[in-house]
Amino acid sequence: YDILPEDEPRFDPVLADGPSARQRAAQLYGVFSEEEKLVLLEQKIDMLQRKMAEEEKVGRVDQITQRLYDELEAVRVVTRGEGLAQAAGKAAAMASRGQDPAGLPSPRQGVGSQLQEPQGQAELEGGDSSGKTGGGRGAS
Repeated sequence: YDILPEDEPRFDPVLADGPSARQRAAQLYGVFSEEEKLVLLEQKIDMLQRKMAEEEKVGRVDQITQRLYDELEAVRVVTRGEGLAQAAGKAAAMASRGQDPAGLPSPRQGVGSQLQEPQGQAELEGGDSSGKTGGGRGAS
């Protein structure tokens, strides 16, 4: 298909000078502590509940308000239950695993940070610690 002059865009596209919505939210809410974010979440949910109650009195239902309320309520459920769910999951995992054998460190000690490559590994692989290998024709 040919693009005729009347089919071309009439105006130049508008360039986005400012930050994106996600960047703007990070600018506005990034300085809040977790506790302040939770208080703000509660305030927003309360505002939406009041708005929905007012709309119900008139006999209207705003789908956008309802969807926003549902999403914020889901965030509240996740943030409240996150610690409880994590603790319950860890307890269930430890119970299903059974007792650890004697001599193993407890899971609270952070065993992953203590793992290191054994010294002398390079010598076992045929080289010294500098990564060079000895022997060969050029060695004197």
